Amino acid sequence: MIDSVNMYNFLSHGETNIELEEGVNVFIGNNGTGKSSVIDAITYALFGMHTRESDKDLVRRGSSSAMASVTIDVGGNKYRVERRLDSTGRLISAILREVQPRDALIVAGERRQMGESVSERVSKILGLDYERLRVAAIIQQGELDSLLRYRPAEFKELIDSIIGIERLDEAYKNMKDAIELFRERLRNECMGKYDDRNYQQLVADIESTNARLEETKRRASEAGAGAEAARKELEKLKGELERLVPMREARMKADEIKRSLEGYVAKRLKEMSQRAEELERKARTARRYIALASGLEDAKAKLEATENEAEKARESIEALAAEASEYRNLSERLKSIEHELNSYIKAKEDLERTILEYETEVEKLRAIPPPQVHGDVEDELQRLRKMKDEALEQRGSLRRKIDDYELIAESGRCPTCGSDAKAINIYEKINTTRLQLSKLEDEIKAYDDKIKRLEAVVAEVHKHEETIKRLELLEKSIADYRAKVEQAGRRIEELKTEMAEKSKRAEQIKDAPNKLNRAREEFARIAQNIKELQKNVEEMKFAWSWLKDNAITSEDDIKKLEAEMSGLLEAVKHASSPRSVNDLAIDEYAQALIKQLAEQEERSKGYSEEEYNRVQSALDKAKETLDRFETSRTHYETEAAELEAELKSLNEARAKVEEAARYINELERIREDVFNRDGAVATSFRSWAIREISLYASEHIRRFGIGITEVKLEESRRSASIRCFTGNGEVPVESLSGGEKVAVALALRFGMARLMGTGNIDFIVLDEPTVYLDEERKKTLVSIISGFSAGQGPIRQMIIITHDREIFEEASVDAIFKFEKVNGVTRVLKE
Repeated sequence: MIDSVNMYNFLSHGETNIELEEGVNVFIGNNGTGKSSVIDAITYALFGMHTRESDKDLVRRGSSSAMASVTIDVGGNKYRVERRLDSTGRLISAILREVQPRDALIVAGERRQMGESVSERVSKILGLDYERLRVAAIIQQGELDSLLRYRPAEFKELIDSIIGIERLDEAYKNMKDAIELFRERLRNECMGKYDDRNYQQLVADIESTNARLEETKRRASEAGAGAEAARKELEKLKGELERLVPMREARMKADEIKRSLEGYVAKRLKEMSQRAEELERKARTARRYIALASGLEDAKAKLEATENEAEKARESIEALAAEASEYRNLSERLKSIEHELNSYIKAKEDLERTILEYETEVEKLRAIPPPQVHGDVEDELQRLRKMKDEALEQRGSLRRKIDDYELIAESGRCPTCGSDAKAINIYEKINTTRLQLSKLEDEIKAYDDKIKRLEAVVAEVHKHEETIKRLELLEKSIADYRAKVEQAGRRIEELKTEMAEKSKRAEQIKDAPNKLNRAREEFARIAQNIKELQKNVEEMKFAWSWLKDNAITSEDDIKKLEAEMSGLLEAVKHASSPRSVNDLAIDEYAQALIKQLAEQEERSKGYSEEEYNRVQSALDKAKETLDRFETSRTHYETEAAELEAELKSLNEARAKVEEAARYINELERIREDVFNRDGAVATSFRSWAIREISLYASEHIRRFGIGITEVKLEESRRSASIRCFTGNGEVPVESLSGGEKVAVALALRFGMARLMGTGNIDFIVLDEPTVYLDEERKKTLVSIISGFSAGQGPIRQMIIITHDREIFEEASVDAIFKFEKVNGVTRVLKE
């Protein structure tokens, strides 16, 4: 049942808290007082759904946010659902909390893609979604007969939801999941892949593994025999190789010594050749340097004289460079002065023209007369605008009132309560209101005329104020510009004086750049002569130093160098064309190497490299053959052990699968018979529910006294239909009048209420259930509703929304809530 409904700035409600009672709760009040808003608050809080055009319409005008909260009791557990939205209708928050027996947040928000949805969780708790709840439990105004418009398939689904068949669907799914979990555990225990559905594959795998094991054992035996034969051949080849190895080592040592001897001799011959070449170059250089060193003193004297000449040229260049730099600076400054002088002359002329223009504009502005204004015009304009706005708002109200009166006059009945409007002199009210509207239109037009006149005056005042500001700005600008003109005149005179002085000095030194260029060319020629003389002196100094370092002072010293060179060349020539190894004995080290070479050649007599290679190749092949057979035998023995272990696991899995299959078959049978919505349990339960609804609906329809004696529900495989009977036979539902359809729909709902009272939905909300009923049937409805008071009816709670207060004055109800509007805001009082 619904414990409470709380609203804050929701539709016409400012702040409303309704604590509902168990049994019958009646909401009474005139149309438009906010009774039906409670239904929108309930459905919006639970599901985010309502009957208004947009979410923005839910927010009370002028409010920045709104809230709707509902507390419900389902099977002894209490939940609070709350939604908040801003002034644009955007959802700020949605919260579902359990408040009893524990206080805990269940879900927040409407993020279905993340598995977080308040509305979906509420649907699971109640057992009905928004659309089915509107048909089964919350019936809004004009929707009482919506139950009769349900298609047969939809009607059967509604009955299933009411009696909880959908919970069997969930159990049916959960049991499938349980069976799949059992199979998953079976697969985990049976090598990760076998269960009752692939038992034949398991048997085939056992047979295949047995065959593979026998074949693997055979191959392992063959590999062992091959390895033994390869091992005997390997031992034989090792003996032959042991005989050849010492001879091969002696041959390799002899080759190494011979290479060392040849390398040593070649290196020594190269060194001797290089020494001979060095002696030849030294003798040639010595003869050239003795001739060069003889003129050193004369070269030093000539260099000193040339350096003195260069120093005088450098002093002349420095003096000319100073005058040339001064001339360049003067030229640049004269150009700058000329440019600045022209800028000041132009600026002065521009300022004088601007002053003349401003003085002319000042004279024109002073000639404009000020406007004649009396009193505070802007305050009066503001007051008139406010009075006009109030009149416009009053005009809108009068127009809406006329529309309402004309609608009543056209239909002859109140559009909300259906009462007769003839007792009201409606045309007199329309004429009176139209006269009021016409008078108000004249007032609005008079306000418009006054406002236009005052707006023109205000515009003139603002324009004159702008003129005064412009005049003050121009006078200040004129004074500033005149000061700038005087300043520019003084600067022009200063620049002219400076230009005359600098022009005179520039004329005096204008030839300095040309003289400087000629002086620099002469200095460059002298500097080149100095470089050549310095080079000659340095070469002569180097020649004396080299002769001294090499101890050469005369021609005799040079001849000694040439004699040593000839001896070296002769020795190199003899060793370069040896007739035998002994011809390489050029020193003691070479003689020792020749002796070692003879000893190693004696030890290696009879050695054949071809025979050694043949034995080594055969030995390598024998090793490869042995390794191949050993690897194959190890591989097949390992594979056989793995296959034996696999075969053991397969046989164990077979025993487990055979045992588990018996349990799975039994579980599948229970799932189909007990939890399937078309199984024996669900079918029996649904048939009982349909009989119960038919029975109780027939009891209630007879109390309405409309001639219908029986309301019967009939079930087929996928649908459920409604049939009505009178004493003369069956009456098609489509042929019933509006009042008869309402009576049948109410009878069915009261019949369904007996079943709902045993489920999660143990409340019914009826909005204006008496609209299409006459007085007699209204009393019958009240009598039936009275039977739902606390502790007596089939469900815990019923909420009736009506403007027919009088029919419930003597009824047995548990709580009456009076709705009324005060200053446009709904107020609710519990009587």
